[in-house]
Amino acid sequence: MVLPADFKRAMAALPAGVAVVTAATRDGGWCGATLSAFMSLSLDPPLVAMAMAETSRTAAAIEAAGAFAAHIVGARQEAAAMRFASSGTDKFAGLTTEVNDRGTPVIQDFDVAVECVLEAAYPGGDHRIFVGRVEAVRIAGVVQPTIWFERGFHPVPMQLQGA
Repeated sequence: MVLPADFKRAMAALPAGVAVVTAATRDGGWCGATLSAFMSLSLDPPLVAMAMAETSRTAAAIEAAGAFAAHIVGARQEAAAMRFASSGTDKFAGLTTEVNDRGTPVIQDFDVAVECVLEAAYPGGDHRIFVGRVEAVRIAGVVQPTIWFERGFHPVPMQLQGA
């Protein structure tokens, strides 16, 4: 039998990209969560996949709204990502946010955002697995990548081609 603490320690050794996912709630509010289980799934059609806790308010909002935005966390967005990973705070405070045609909050302070419509949702143990069809992509400049590793952010040194 695998002990939960051993499993968590093993997964902490796997470097992962991080995304902040946002959605609109039924009452017109906004919610969001930080997750490391986010990836591209298909180029044609453009699909992404992610997983979040079954009990997450954001997971419920995504299913109800049928849409979400995923913001790729770069080194400049680490503090915002930590805020979206906690509860009991105004996660959107101080951030410039616009609402797209589907009512989804899209944070302008992130260098990369993908706006999605929910394609499918599946059970995954204590998580929900979501597949989103990408409807829009926003890239605003060069991203300084960062990864989540051993329970902390680590900027990835970057060497541009031709440098």
